[in-house]
Amino acid sequence: MSEALKREGRTGEVRLLRKLNKYEFGVEIRVMREGLNNNQWDYRNLEKHYKTFLGQPILIAYVGNKIGDGHNMRTVRLPDGSVEYTFVDGTAERIIGTISENEDDIRLEEIDGNMWMIAKGRIFAFYARETVEKIRVTGAMDVSAETEIFSGETTNDGVEIFTDWAGLGVTILGDDVPPAIPGARIKAMSVIDDVRDMQLCCASLLRKEDESPRTKKNRKGVTRHMNKRDCARLEKQFPGYTVLGVSDDGMNVCLLSDADGVPAGYRFSDEADKSGVVVDRIKAMRVNATFAFDADNTVDIDLAQITDGISAKLMAANASIESKDARIKELEDEVKAMHANEQARRISDAKKAVMNRLDALNRDREERCAYSKKLAEEVCARCESGCFNECMEDGAWCGDKMAVMELEAACAREQEKIDKANADKAKKAVSWNAMNLGGEPEANDAEALLAWATK
Repeated sequence: MSEALKREGRTGEVRLLRKLNKYEFGVEIRVMREGLNNNQWDYRNLEKHYKTFLGQPILIAYVGNKIGDGHNMRTVRLPDGSVEYTFVDGTAERIIGTISENEDDIRLEEIDGNMWMIAKGRIFAFYARETVEKIRVTGAMDVSAETEIFSGETTNDGVEIFTDWAGLGVTILGDDVPPAIPGARIKAMSVIDDVRDMQLCCASLLRKEDESPRTKKNRKGVTRHMNKRDCARLEKQFPGYTVLGVSDDGMNVCLLSDADGVPAGYRFSDEADKSGVVVDRIKAMRVNATFAFDADNTVDIDLAQITDGISAKLMAANASIESKDARIKELEDEVKAMHANEQARRISDAKKAVMNRLDALNRDREERCAYSKKLAEEVCARCESGCFNECMEDGAWCGDKMAVMELEAACAREQEKIDKANADKAKKAVSWNAMNLGGEPEANDAEALLAWATK
């Protein structure tokens, strides 16, 4: 199955039916459908085999703090030489629920022209609190059906048709693991006991190898899919390299240098050795590429003959990119400098316009009536802080005009105070004259009245 597969359309649906008790939640899962999926697998005879899912487990894998991964397991060779799967690793799948054992809880239903198998089950929330919480918060998680294949065939165009099979379980997938049947969609259901909006999205990533040689051949796509996920996890341990493949036991790692495209290999000595990578143990390797013209005519060539030319072009492209990046950096610095200069010019021009306007306003006024320089200084302080730098009118800067307008407004308020003071002074003069005292008193009115009364 392609790692680049995107989710689209309608796949399946899991609805939270009810809270069964303090520790369990009932779910309804749209598990799988007949027909070709994106793994190029075609499951047949769904009506004959769908009840094999009765009582089977619901599983999930945890990798660090990541909730959900893939069908995590590995193979081991037993003393008798047979190969079996093991699930004892820390990141292996674990059971967090079951599909119902009641035949009334599993059914076939035609939806949008496709025949789907739908089953009821339960999730053990006490043991899967993190999973339940993620489903509640994100509202969607993909699921994949696991099956065991007993018989099938492969068509000329590579489609694998499975006619005899059995369900083994349903795995909740991680966010980065695409389902085989694309396009999950969720519907929210109200539930009792304060359980709200918990949904799963169910699809079908169908896989499980039969031990017969024929089925192993047909199911090799599964091995490649699992290998890609292993490669992605291992790449963090090999900075500067792309991990191309890993042996079944995980001990041998195939690498490709990101710098020059040279193939390399790394071998872990034991399981404990996997905790760290010794860079000096990464060795360049000669790798052959085979051109198979037919069963009897093949040509082997050194992979370097293919990669050297590509690597040279890649290195030239990287050098060109570095040169362009350097030029972009220079231009960005120039733009920043120009912007800083423009901001400084705007501040200077705005302050100059304010001081010039103050001089113009005071030019024809007596010194004792002149507008205070403090008014202009307050506006200039706002200019310094950039308050007028972004003032625009018809695409042109007009901050100097706005600063001048603010000064004129301040002067107008100052003039109002002067006019009011003059008006109050005039009223006192009128009152003085009304008492036939003559002239305008220059001293305190009470003192003048006392002097007049004692004449």
